[in-house]
Amino acid sequence: MIKKTAANVDLVSGMMLFCILILTIFFGFRITQYMVTSAIAEDALAASNLASAVIDVEEYGRTHRIWIADGKRAFAIYKDALQSNMKLDTQLYSSNNNLILGLVQIKEYIVYNVNGQDIEIEAYDGNGTLTFAGIGREGDVFTPDGICVQNTTIYSRIGFEVMGLAGQSIAGEKEKSIDIVRWNSE
Repeated sequence: MIKKTAANVDLVSGMMLFCILILTIFFGFRITQYMVTSAIAEDALAASNLASAVIDVEEYGRTHRIWIADGKRAFAIYKDALQSNMKLDTQLYSSNNNLILGLVQIKEYIVYNVNGQDIEIEAYDGNGTLTFAGIGREGDVFTPDGICVQNTTIYSRIGFEVMGLAGQSIAGEKEKSIDIVRWNSE
């Protein structure tokens, strides 16, 4: 039979507190890692959206209207910029498995061109295929992340996996709208 002493109780209590401290530090580190990954992905989306904002200079010179004339070309530039900004290979796989695991998928890329009261919308899938083309009215068109389109805007959304606890992968998504006339993200 084990004799209970104050030293044994103190030792067990100390070990339990030490284990709780280690687990708290581990969870804090993981949460910080998720926050860093989120910030990196959001910055990469913003920069890639801006990079793809290739306006029609001739149109701007004539009418002072900022217009993305070739959405397919803008998507190709976006994809190239995303590869560079997130350090992805040509197949969109992450080279840094500490933050993002494997493939980064482009889920959606949308160009909103404002022409007076009309807003021309072109949506593309992850392969650059046009999936929707339409016209909306100013004040009635919102990006999927809830931003009211007032000026020419680019929206994109990506999906990826991050390393979770105990080696599990967790699906993540990031989306960003950039009003290229005001050059700020909302």
